[in-house]
Amino acid sequence: MRVLCPSKITFSRRTAMTPYEPTSSPWEIDAEAFPVDRPLEDKLRFLLGYAALAPSSHNSEPWKFAVEGNRVRLFADTSRWLKVADADKRELYVSLGCALENLLVAAEHFGLGHTTRYMPESSDETLAAVVEFSASGESSDVRSAEHFEAIKVRQTNHQPYDRTPVTDEEVVALAACVAEDDVELRLFADEAKRQRIEELTLRADALQFADPEWRRELGHWIGEGAFGNSWLMAKISKFAVTYLDMGKGTAKTDARAFESAPIFAFICSNDHDRRAQIRCGQVFERIWLEAAALGLAMQPMNQVLQLPELKEELISSLEFTDQVPQVAFRLGHAEREEKRSPRRPVSEVLIASNQ
Repeated sequence: MRVLCPSKITFSRRTAMTPYEPTSSPWEIDAEAFPVDRPLEDKLRFLLGYAALAPSSHNSEPWKFAVEGNRVRLFADTSRWLKVADADKRELYVSLGCALENLLVAAEHFGLGHTTRYMPESSDETLAAVVEFSASGESSDVRSAEHFEAIKVRQTNHQPYDRTPVTDEEVVALAACVAEDDVELRLFADEAKRQRIEELTLRADALQFADPEWRRELGHWIGEGAFGNSWLMAKISKFAVTYLDMGKGTAKTDARAFESAPIFAFICSNDHDRRAQIRCGQVFERIWLEAAALGLAMQPMNQVLQLPELKEELISSLEFTDQVPQVAFRLGHAEREEKRSPRRPVSEVLIASNQ
């Protein structure tokens, strides 16, 4: 696929001479720079700046976009697929759903209408969704101005949480983010269930860190700077993760994470296909934006879903009748982290519309 680098589209008020900083420049996108008087195609390219701020597994950013007229096509970038940690591409398509949700939240903020087709028939099997936009439209009940503002605030919070309970009002607000009839949010505050989830997750940590291929893949992404480390720290961390079994240390960290978070949650679907995974990704990002707006902290913890044998134990233990868990995360209260994850410039994820 040929990369398209539009020279006339500005995504923030940064000057052309300002160097691009992956951990800051993408987050400086300015809503006031929205090209109100430009063609719809230019407006859609602008919106990609918000789509690109979505979370993704290992911060792999496995997406590509094509803009043509009133349409945006969303593609899976399989060159960024985590072949060991995400062998079935579940997290890849969940990540695409997160980017899609950001795109739609931003579109509604600027008054654009939209219609989405999932996994349309195409000779390109990486095509995940096509969104057709109109010059005007009404906001949906599940997307809000607060969600738009939260796109630049949302972050993964790795710290121990302060154990403050999530209130009933906050739970209701999060649950209201699920409009899809084939997706469900499951929250677990019960100590026995949380201990079972923790046990399975710690077992997953041990199995993954004992796998040299898994460590090599994680080391690759750390070395690429996907987690925002400096060049030197990224290389040191890559070496450590690749050649040392750090499973015990990670297990201790995850145990503290579980103990401090009042709620562990799953987003589940009725089906287990690509459409369901994309839609679960949308719900996940919508919930995360709502959580950010409420001042809540979240962290994905999908280890147990990455190992089929442990996933089956989880489904049995939590009685997920006729449901498939697609995303796992912890939820609570914590101080914000200052560090931001890096993002590629929009020009690197925008491809020519005829490709």
